[in-house]
Amino acid sequence: MKDKIKKTICLSLAFLFIIPSFCVFGANVGDKIDEVLSTDIVTYIEGVKVPSFNIAGRTAIVVENLNAKTLPFDVYYVDSSRTLYISDGRGGAKDFFHFEDSVSSAPIGTPVMDVLFTDIETFYSGKRLQSFNIGGLTCVYATDFAQLYGRYTWNEETRSVDIFRNKDEARGESFSKDTETKLTLKESFVDKGDITVRWGSPRTSHLIQGPENSYWAIEVSDNVNIEKYDSNLKYISSAKVKMELPIFGAFLAGEEYNYIAFGQVNEKYSDSLPIIKIVAYDKDFKKVKDITIKDCKTSIPFDASNVSMAENEGYLVLHTARSQYEEANGMRPQTQLTVIVEKESWSVVNSLDKFQPNHTSHALKGFVKIDGGKIITANYSDTTPVRGAFLQKLDFDGNLLTTKPIFKVSGPDTANCTGAMLGGFEISDSSYIFALSSIDQTLPTDYSDTGIEGINKEERDIYIVTTDKNGNNLNTQCLTYYSGANKSASVPYLTPLENGRFMVLWQKFIGNENQSDTFCYAFLDRNGKLIGEVKQADGYLSDSCQPVEIDGMVTWYVNTASGRTFYKVSAD
Repeated sequence: MKDKIKKTICLSLAFLFIIPSFCVFGANVGDKIDEVLSTDIVTYIEGVKVPSFNIAGRTAIVVENLNAKTLPFDVYYVDSSRTLYISDGRGGAKDFFHFEDSVSSAPIGTPVMDVLFTDIETFYSGKRLQSFNIGGLTCVYATDFAQLYGRYTWNEETRSVDIFRNKDEARGESFSKDTETKLTLKESFVDKGDITVRWGSPRTSHLIQGPENSYWAIEVSDNVNIEKYDSNLKYISSAKVKMELPIFGAFLAGEEYNYIAFGQVNEKYSDSLPIIKIVAYDKDFKKVKDITIKDCKTSIPFDASNVSMAENEGYLVLHTARSQYEEANGMRPQTQLTVIVEKESWSVVNSLDKFQPNHTSHALKGFVKIDGGKIITANYSDTTPVRGAFLQKLDFDGNLLTTKPIFKVSGPDTANCTGAMLGGFEISDSSYIFALSSIDQTLPTDYSDTGIEGINKEERDIYIVTTDKNGNNLNTQCLTYYSGANKSASVPYLTPLENGRFMVLWQKFIGNENQSDTFCYAFLDRNGKLIGEVKQADGYLSDSCQPVEIDGMVTWYVNTASGRTFYKVSAD
């Protein structure tokens, strides 16, 4: 234990508090996975009573009820991606779904209906919520939603959960240096569900180095919040940048400017509606200029993928995914979207049509870099052009120069489950380096959108794949021996270090635990080769905050229900 503690420095603003939940592996849509029990617990959101249910001993609420006319939310469903979105709004015109006859009249703890597995993903503020199907409606845990929305309290006397956004303590308000920090935090530690994630999502937590060795946390909720800490990670102040469009996409700390990409849903398939806006700010986050992207055949930007940006002296590139306009068959294809902006003219210079030269579908994860006068992308797909990870090179007109498979996965095309995921991509002076997690791809007998047959559970190892800068001399090394050992790794992070080396980090899970307090890390040389041994330490990685090297320490932060914890690991 002492050796573990020596390897990591944990600077905590609050104690960790983790709420357990169950996860279901290999279930099919519609399978019964639990039962709804009658309960006397009541949930209030901003003082409005919302019907509550008991699932697995926790209080749950119906997502569709958040669209009621008495609540400040909008709820909309996108069938092509099987996604349910919750956003802040003025509320709908509907009354609550109650299930009063079957639930409220039964004795407490009585099974009243089945909980069914669903493949519908539910998101609020860009974060995924664990969800279930009851009676044809989607349920989420009340406290999970509360931690994304604001705060909650439990009143034992009234048997009630009270969810609210305290305006005086809401994220984005300014605090003086001597004021105690009271931030509304979205939980962001890696849990078991992050092992089997099938696609990416925008990162809503970022850490950069500010002036005078300060640390700036860029955290997204209702606004983009800039939270400043001194060199000792003592909280200084907060400021906010307004959301220019409703959906946050990406943040890039550039050489001259900080860039933020925003997006919005295009329900009417308008070619004139701004779908994406990229805003350039100075280093104090004062707005300098922006560019809007439209006429790009996009109904939902950043859909079922992450967002990556890169720049050089002449260009700014955004690489992500989109759901396109609805076709005659009722489907909205999900494909990649790459936007190339020439800085001098501050204009888009490549085609944004339905089929770009680097067409990918489904585009589940992607990273973009600029190297040697070329745009380099690392991508992950379940179908086209490669089922697995692949490398592409483009010129600055968006023309595709080459496609190279990097890590192929088994199974039929379009099956969302692949048993693997790309975690990071970096470039050294000699190599392209990819970090992935994957099961033993020789074991499955079949794949579907919701499960993998032939294995009892996903035991993922960490793989580092490298090529030279021509995409040749492919080399794959496995850093772990988890498959068959009742262990598994999360999707890894890959962090460049100032000395030309790299650090790869992942959360290590043992058995059926939903949360793990052990992370692992390893050093790689400029060619992606392992240096020394894999090390492990006590603590948590974030599901959103990319570890970065600041002052010789690889640093990141994790949000919990009770505060924020910073972690540091020596880069030496």
